[in-house]
Amino acid sequence: MIGTRDSRFLSFSVFSYPPLSLAQTISEAPHVCSEADRAALLGFKVKIVTDTTESLSSWIGTDCCGEDWEGVQCNPARRVITLALQRPARDSSLYMKGTLSSSLGSLPFLEVLVISGMKLISGPIPDSFSKLTRLTQLVLEDNSLQGNIPLSFGQLSHLQTLFLAGNRLKGAVPPSLGNLRNLELMNLERNFLSGPIPSSFKTLLHLQSFDLSFNSLSGSIPEFIGQF
Repeated sequence: MIGTRDSRFLSFSVFSYPPLSLAQTISEAPHVCSEADRAALLGFKVKIVTDTTESLSSWIGTDCCGEDWEGVQCNPARRVITLALQRPARDSSLYMKGTLSSSLGSLPFLEVLVISGMKLISGPIPDSFSKLTRLTQLVLEDNSLQGNIPLSFGQLSHLQTLFLAGNRLKGAVPPSLGNLRNLELMNLERNFLSGPIPSSFKTLLHLQSFDLSFNSLSGSIPEFIGQF
């Protein structure tokens, strides 16, 4: 079991955009969210068969960028940039049951994807998530996800945070994760991962926190681990 960590927290970025005049804002900005984005979010909702958090009950109406859609944030162009659904800390009995829909891979402007602590979201991580090339944070911890970590995650070149801890993921740790040169925080603990720590991880020069504990890894601990 291998683990190194420092303080762990999620920090959602504050985005800044060039100022628009009031006339431009009124004339150019759409009044509702992208229909394609709305369809992608509803594709996720339909795969959740039980939601005792009641978060998804707020996902009604045509404007997914309205304040009523819990966990959804949009940019001024009304495209979805954040989906953050975390079990409320006040009640550990709350959960969602279902699977992750591949439709979330059709949110091309998404920068933050957090679905954590829901306990009964199972099934594989969709390969379509690798199309979310603007992602900086991907947090899917403390669910019941199964299968392998997608090899295609190595394409998420802007990723800074990758948390997949507390699931039922198996198989080898993909060497392709070594392509994530901007990665700062990685937590894959409490899964069923096997095999060695990929030598490609030595290229993760910005990594600050790294945890692979409570898996079934084998082989020797690479010397570069001490550099993190």
